[in-house]
Parts: sequence; C-alpha cells; structure tokens
Amino acid sequence: MSVKQRMTVSALALASLLITGCSAARPLHRSEAGIRASLLKRTPLGTSKKEVEAFIAREGWQPRSETGAPRTEQSAIQVHFGEYFICGTWGFAMRGVWDHWRFDDDGHLIDIWVHKENDAL
Repeated sequence: MSVKQRMTVSALALASLLITGCSAARPLHRSEAGIRASLLKRTPLGTSKKEVEAFIAREGWQPRSETGAPRTEQSAIQVHFGEYFICGTWGFAMRGVWDHWRFDDDGHLIDIWVHKENDAL
C-alpha cells in the first residue's frame, strides 16, 4: 500500500470515528427533556424513594445523596450517567450528563431534573 493510500485510509478511519463519536443516536446524546421524559416513564412522580433507589441500582448507576437540597424537600438523589465527546467549530469537549431525583417530606418523587455540563479539552 502506498503512502498516499495509507493517508487516505487513515483520514477516512479518523473521520468515521469522529462522526460516530458525535452521533446523536446514543442515549446520553438525547436532549435533557428527552432523557427526563424517559426517566419519568420509568419512575413517575409520586414513586417512593425506595423504588427510585431500586431502579437506580438495577441500572447499575452509582447514586450520591445531595446536600443543599431546598429546606422544603426531604432529600434528593444525584446520579452521574456518564460523559461523551462533543465537537463544534470551537473544537472538542466532554459533556457530562447528570440527573437529580427530588423527594418531598414523605419520601415521594416530586421532580426529576436532568442537566448537562461541558468541559472543554
């Protein structure tokens, strides 16, 4: 294989990796609203904290108790779903996806909040 052919194959392989890495087909790439809607189907409002904890455990996620929850709420559970590469005209970055389940004083789910954070490379 000539040097030119190797360069072409390498460039195509790199382009394929970048396109795959920036694909919107992966679950974490969905919008915050889309992820929230999916979680609400599986843990609807009113679900007990124990049921949400069991769901989180079944999914293999590592929960963290959240301090600093508003005083009107008994508790919250925070989960880091993961990260993925994003690319734009400014370059590459990592985007982390987080979720917060919030519970009332009786231990029932009152809200789910999903957010994403960018960390430039």
